[in-house]
Amino acid sequence: MRKKVYVDTTDDLSANKNVCYLLRLMMSIDASRSAYRWFQRFTKNATGLERTDLLMALVTMMGWTGECIRLIQKGSGGGCVRREMLGCNKGCLELWDEIHAKPTPKLIAKFYRMRNKCFAHWDLEIAERFLQRLHKESDEIAFVETGEDAKSLDSRFPWVCEAIAGDLLNAAPGDADRPEAVEEWGELLLEIGKFIGEMTALAQELGVAILRKEGLERRES
Repeated sequence: MRKKVYVDTTDDLSANKNVCYLLRLMMSIDASRSAYRWFQRFTKNATGLERTDLLMALVTMMGWTGECIRLIQKGSGGGCVRREMLGCNKGCLELWDEIHAKPTPKLIAKFYRMRNKCFAHWDLEIAERFLQRLHKESDEIAFVETGEDAKSLDSRFPWVCEAIAGDLLNAAPGDADRPEAVEEWGELLLEIGKFIGEMTALAQELGVAILRKEGLERRES
């Protein structure tokens, strides 16, 4: 059942660090969900430009999810959010514990890697590792595919897809443009989608708890 929670904004909330934190957390999870919906629109046999868009959507959703994880960890360290805020919600409590687990679980490490090394920039380490692997496993690779002209939105750099797929999915050179490759990555992609759904529920629980703590939850509808 859909519902809306309204915030009391009769006071200036810009100086409230918990509300500012909450806005950042909600931004991260909404961006992640949006990128995931974008990712789901692509067909499993996408090729060429669609494959580039699919992998960029994957980087975007994983990068924003990594930022959401970072904010929850940072917020718990600073007192903005606490485990007790989740009450008896078993699923959210389990995800909270997973996010704070040591050593870091593999999937969370992947989200962090996307955020830290591939999201909004391209880390030198990733570039070097890709080129080293390319040297060992392939004689050549397509660098650019142009559309009508160099300015065309139909142009792309195929080796970018290869680098993303190689780092995130351990794909061999040439795999990124194989239509059946998405099927082979299916288990990881399902795991990512499930995690993002669970993260959404966790962020919502924490968000409502913060509003109640601050006395700002006005009403539900």
